This record gives sequence, structure tokens and C-alpha cells, in this order.
Amino acid sequence: MKKVAFVIPIHSPDFIYLYNIVDKMKEVTRIFDFYLVFSGESEKKSFRDADLYNCLVYNHPKNKRKQNIPGYKKFYALDYLKNKNYDYVVCSDSEIDVLLHNFTKENVLRKLDDFYENKIIYGGDVSEIKDKLNLSRLTDIIEKSASILGTEIKSYIDNLNKDGSWYYWWSDIPVFKSKDINDFLNQINYYCNNFTLVKPHFDHKIYCNFLLYKNNFRLYKLSKELVSRKVYGANKWSLEKIQVDKPMLLEKLRDLKYGFSFVNSIQYDKNKEFFDLNGTFMLFNVDRNKKRNV
Repeated sequence: MKKVAFVIPIHSPDFIYLYNIVDKMKEVTRIFDFYLVFSGESEKKSFRDADLYNCLVYNHPKNKRKQNIPGYKKFYALDYLKNKNYDYVVCSDSEIDVLLHNFTKENVLRKLDDFYENKIIYGGDVSEIKDKLNLSRLTDIIEKSASILGTEIKSYIDNLNKDGSWYYWWSDIPVFKSKDINDFLNQINYYCNNFTLVKPHFDHKIYCNFLLYKNNFRLYKLSKELVSRKVYGANKWSLEKIQVDKPMLLEKLRDLKYGFSFVNSIQYDKNKEFFDLNGTFMLFNVDRNKKRNV
């Protein structure tokens, strides 16, 4: 059976999110290997539940304000794991929850296999966001998450995204296929001494651009119906922020072969039955959910 590793970059202010689900993590770490990436040895030693995890330490750049520290940690872990006999590596953040009833080998592997078999990246249109500062931030992410891959791939992505407004950060499970990792890290010049990740370099969005160019994935531009106010509230966005009160639009996404593996916790709480039946196994953005936040 294929093997999956899970990577979580973490620092001390966010320990609480894993502490809160420790009983669940005791169960899932018996099935899958989880790797936590700390910022130093002292931080690692201060983590209460270290015996449940594989613990890595990444000494990140000193100028933290301008650098994407979680991104550095994820890429460090990818490099570490690329030859460790895993088929897939999933890189989430620490503000998560896991759904034990769906966190099985069979379901997780089926979901990850489906992602690579379907070859679809789901994009949301952010061009109508009224907050100019927020729009500027998103377009910077879109631009930098393509340009880091070099001029040829940047040109290809620009052609797919001619109006520069299609955003797909965490629109789907943030998985990396191990066979891609070395080629991917070389493509972004990870092994060069001057390699730099700034905050608008969004790790899995970069990889999605890589998949669109290298692995014949296609960009599915969600229709206005699917990215309406009813879906996203006040703003347009990627599926990271999808919020639907009734499952009708979720059923349309399912018809588009969307996997629902990795869902924001607010949306899950609105339609638990739908997501449970459709195999959702991990929730994110628990810190932004008032019902779940600590």
C-alpha cells in the first residue's frame, strides 16, 4: 500500500492547536507519520507531545518579517522526505482538526490518488474584491507564486490567467507527490545559496502552478454561480473560504470531481453530514472559527 507523510510547520504560540486534538492525534499517528518542523531545539524540547511525532528543526533566516517562515519549513521537510519511501506528502498548517471516521488509509489514499488522476486545479476569481489593499495582496501572491518558477512557467501561467485574478490557494488538499519533489525544488532554485521565500510565495499555490505546466493539470475557473456572494460571503476567493449554508452548490462541486478532502472548519460545521459522507478527513483555519477557537 502507498505511504503518506503529513508535515506541519509549528512554533510555540500555536502548540495549543495540536494540544487540543491530542487524543485524536494519538489515533492518526498510529496510521500515518506526522512530521513537525520547529524553529529551534529549545522550541522542540518545550513541545509537550513530541513523542507522538517525528520532529525536525529548521534554522530559518534571521529577517523574519519579510520571510515566509512556514514555507521554508515545508520545503525543508519536503527535501528531507523526498527519498524516504513516501508516495505523498501533505503539508498543512498547525491550526487544524482531524476527522477520525474518515482519517483511514483507504479514504486518505483514495482522495490523494484522485487529486492526481483528475488533474484539476480549482480557481476562484478575486477581481471583484472591493478592498483594494486585499486585492493588491492577492494579486501579489498570484504573481510571485508563478514568477518563482522561472520565466517559461511564469509565461505559461500568465497565459492561463490572462486577467491575473484566478486564485487557488488551498482550493484543494495541499499534497505533494514525492516523485515531483526534487524536480519541483530545483525548479524554484531551492538548492541555491541565495534562495529566498517572501511572504507572497504561497507554497502549494507554487506547486499547483508547477503541476499546471509540468504534469498536464488544467485550471478550472469556477463559474459565477459557484463564486457568488452565496458561496463566499462578501468577497470572492479560492475554495479556501467557501461558505455555503445549503449543500446544493457543494453537490455541483462534487459533480466537477472536487474531492472535499481538506475543508475550512466553518464550512464543515455548516454541512457536517455532507462532508462526512464525502470523505473529508482534515479541517483547517480552526483559529478563524469562533466556535472552535481557543
